[in-house]
Amino acid sequence: GVLGFSYGIEERDRWSEMMSNLFKMETRLYDCFIPPERSPPIARTAPNATQSCQGVGYHCYETPYQSFRICLGPEAATKNGRKYETLAQHLDGRPPLSTHLKIDSEGTEWSILERFLESAEEQDKVRTLEMEVHFSFVHEGDSAAVGSQEERELIESRVRILERLLERFACTGTTLEVYQEGWSLDEKCPDSSCEEPPLHLRHGMSMDQFAVSYVNRKLLSDGPASPASGGESLPPPPSPVAPTPAPPEEEEVACSATYASKSSRPGFPCMPRMRKNPFRADTPWRTELGERVLKAVAGSVTEQECDGFELFGDHTWCLRAMREKGVLGFS
Repeated sequence: GVLGFSYGIEERDRWSEMMSNLFKMETRLYDCFIPPERSPPIARTAPNATQSCQGVGYHCYETPYQSFRICLGPEAATKNGRKYETLAQHLDGRPPLSTHLKIDSEGTEWSILERFLESAEEQDKVRTLEMEVHFSFVHEGDSAAVGSQEERELIESRVRILERLLERFACTGTTLEVYQEGWSLDEKCPDSSCEEPPLHLRHGMSMDQFAVSYVNRKLLSDGPASPASGGESLPPPPSPVAPTPAPPEEEEVACSATYASKSSRPGFPCMPRMRKNPFRADTPWRTELGERVLKAVAGSVTEQECDGFELFGDHTWCLRAMREKGVLGFS
C-alpha cells in the first residue's frame, strides 16, 4: 500500500496528521532527537485510529501510524547515542509510486538527497516529496567531508542537488512568498545594516532556509517516462541561471501574489526586489546561488495538471498524487 514517511517530528507533526486525517493514509514517523515525553506521536500516546479527529485541537490520528526513535542519515550509524538509518533502507521493497516523503532533518537532507538521486529506482518509488531545506547548516549526521568543505563549495553543491531533483520531480510550491511578505526592509535592515546571508536574491531576501514541495512527474498528465519503465529518456537537468543585473537604485521590481493563504503556495513566488541592497556586503557568488535556487523551485505545475492543490502549512499537495489507495507516507 501507499505510505507516508515523516522524518523530523518534534513535538507535533502536522504533515503526518494531515496525511492521516485528510488523505486517510497510514504513516511512519521518525525522530531521534525529541524526548518522547515532549512528543505524543513519538511516545505513541497520541490517538491512533481510535477516534474521529474532527474538531480535535491536539495530536490525533484517524489512520494508523507507527513511530520510531530513529533519524534519517546518509549512512546507517549510531552517533552521540542516536540511531540513524538510510532512506534506501526504508524504501527497500517499496513498489513504484508507493511512498510520500516529508524530510525536515535540519541539514542532513542534502547528503540524503545526493544518494537518493543516484538511484532512479528509488526516485520512482516516491509520489511526493516535502522538505525544509537548510543550505548553510551542517548536521551531526553529516559526514566529516561535508563539515570540511569551504562555504561556497558546500552551498553550491547543495544548489546543484536542488536543480537535479527537477529531472524526475516537479516543484508544486514553496513558502518563499509568505516569508517575503513578512520581511520588511525598513524595519529589519535600515541603511543596509543587515548581515549578508549565506545566499540571497539580488537586492532581495535570504534563500538559506524555506520549505518546498514536489510531485513525481510520472503522475502528471504530460510527465516524462523514466528509462527504467521503457519510456523516453528524461530531459536534461536545467542549466544554472545566469546572474541577473542589479536594478537601478530608484527602481523596485514589483509583482503581486496570486494566493492569500499564509502557507506554502503554488506557482512562481512573488519576490519583489528592494530599491537598494539591504545587506552590509553584496557578494556576487551568494547572489548568483540565490537566483539559481529561485529558478529551481519556481513552481511550474498547474492546478489543472494536479486536479487542484491542497495548501497547508509548509506544504503544497498535488491532489492527483493523493488519491491512490494503498500508499504510505514517511515523515
